[in-house]
Amino acid sequence: MRRKSIDTRQIRQIMGLARRLGLGKKSGVVLAVFVVLFSIVVQEFFFTEQRGSGEYYVSEVIDGDTVVLQGVDSHLRYIGIDTPEIIKNDSPGDPFSREAKELNKDLVVGKRIRVEFDEE
Repeated sequence: MRRKSIDTRQIRQIMGLARRLGLGKKSGVVLAVFVVLFSIVVQEFFFTEQRGSGEYYVSEVIDGDTVVLQGVDSHLRYIGIDTPEIIKNDSPGDPFSREAKELNKDLVVGKRIRVEFDEE
């Protein structure tokens, strides 16, 4: 999830609202600054707290691009990394899938990692 910035058009809209409310220019500027700061604080809170960004321990490695985080019910898949898939019941698996899993395990299992969520 990407944070949205406030552009000059939105600030003009806030200033127009201030005029319609009968506020002076200084009060309009104060209102605009308040709205911008409030927007930033709300975006930071919801982006970090609700999306779950933060530091986690890796408890298990599923394959070369998927891990399980301690205290989290679902798997975490890396964005922008595509490794060979592991053997499944109906598939023999891709070449080097075991090596990719072992490398991922050596890099992160039992370690604390910083996670930032984004849309895939």
